[in-house]
Formats: sequence, structure tokens, C-alpha cells
Amino acid sequence: GVRFYDRMEIKDALAYLRIISNPNDSISLQRIVNKPPRGIGKATMDKVISISNDLSIPLLEAFREAQDRGLLAKTKVRHFIEAYDSFRVHMGKMALHELALKLLEDAGYMMMWQEEASEEATERVENLFEFISAIKDFETANPGAALSDFLDSVALISDLDNYEEKSDRLTLMTLHSAKGLEFKAVFLVGMEEGHFPHSRSADDPEQLEEERRLCYVGMTRAREELYLFSARTRNIYGEARYQVRSRFIDEIDPEHITLLNDEPKPVRKAVFTAPDEVYYSQEDGQPSHNEGPPALP
Repeated sequence: GVRFYDRMEIKDALAYLRIISNPNDSISLQRIVNKPPRGIGKATMDKVISISNDLSIPLLEAFREAQDRGLLAKTKVRHFIEAYDSFRVHMGKMALHELALKLLEDAGYMMMWQEEASEEATERVENLFEFISAIKDFETANPGAALSDFLDSVALISDLDNYEEKSDRLTLMTLHSAKGLEFKAVFLVGMEEGHFPHSRSADDPEQLEEERRLCYVGMTRAREELYLFSARTRNIYGEARYQVRSRFIDEIDPEHITLLNDEPKPVRKAVFTAPDEVYYSQEDGQPSHNEGPPALP
């Protein structure tokens, strides 16, 4: 079947969000300016593109210029531009999923499919609501994230959809994006307290458990080898600060840990059998919150 983010209605919804995030995104604007139909034929579109090229201005500004010249009198572009300006004002003042839903509704895109009495249109509406739910999930996992952050995450997911398992390359992704995928070897980095789990989760048992579950998801993406890395120090606000190994590593049964580096200090690369082995590396000599044997303090 067609991948979720490759579906026409999802691409259209993303195009609407992209032009809100970036007024200079002419490609996204061309995709949705006539969805739903706004009376913009090929001849009108050619004139607007010509204005854009002649004045070296983004397509959206060219539409404004064409409107001022009276070239769009018989179209519904004026309403579109007014709605666009309104949403630019609201961006940052509304939750992302609320902004997306209101945008699709006010632009008439959602109604376009709701008024079409067909099984295909019904499925498209359901997919659009699923898209809104995905945005809400993203907000929950990333408090304070901007619209551009969500669009970046979708771009990463789309790249993963095109992932070829046999290709000779390293695939970089978030733990959320890795769901449903498997790899011969997996490298989890940033396994330090305050980083993973995040400092915000320290006093929130429910959020901590959610991060623990997410860590498990990442670990179980590995078919043969899983490498866990924590840094000795990190530069935070211009200062080098010692890091404490993540409790998620300490929670692994020591029987499943293999020491790859036998330096006297706890510089370790441990391995846990997730299918075969998992490697943990803490390139430091710093004590963690749990003093213990070298294999897994």
C-alpha cells in the first residue's frame, strides 16, 4: 500500500503547513493554491509565475501583486491570502494540532473531501484526522516544539520510508522514528542522566516510564548487535560538565553485558543480548550514581 506520508491528502496537508512555516516555499504553494478549486487556471498561474520571476519575489508575494493588478478578480485567492495572513499571526499562539486542523478547515480542504460522497474521500478524511493525531503525539513527546520542528521530523520519517536495508550506509533517526524498523546493528548515543532520561522526567514517574519504554523500543530494533554510548563530558552552555551514565544501562542484567574495554577506569563497552549482543560505551572514568563492578557499575 501507499505509505502514510506519501498519500496525496497528507502531502497536501503538509504543504499547507509548510507555507505557514515558510512564506517563501513556492513549491508547496503551487501544490495547494487550487486545492480546493479557487478558479486559478493555467493562464492565471502562468501570469503569477511570470510576476514572481520578473520581480524576483516569492510566489506568495506574486499572488498579492497579481491581486493588486486585478488579475485575480474572478478567483477566490483573496480569501486564501487573507486566511494565510491570519494563520501566520496565530502561529505560535495555538497548539500545533489545533492550528493544523483549523487551517485545513478554514482553507476548505477538509470540507472538500467531506462533501464528496465516496469511500475514497471518507478514507482521506480519516487519514487527515490521523495526521492531526500524529501532530498531537509529536507535541506530547516534544513540549514547546515549533511547527518547523514537526516538519523536520516528518522529513526524517519520509527519508526512513525510503530506507533500503541492504544499502551500505548509516541511517540516523530518532527513537520515535525507529518504531517498526529493525537493523543488524543499532547505536544508541547520549545515554546519560539528564539527557536520556531527560531531566524533566526525574520527578515524574509516568514520564520516566515512557522514556524507559522508548529506550526499550530503541534497543529491540537491533537484530544482532546493540551499542550503548554515554559521554564522559558534554559541553553545556560553554562549560565541560561530567555526565552520569543513564539508569537505563544500569537496569540491564549484568549477565547480558560484555566488557569490550578493560581499562582500569569504567571506560566500558558492554553488550546485552537483544538478539545477539549489545555494546555499551562510557568513555570516561567518572563514577555514576550507582557504584558497582566494572562490567556495569
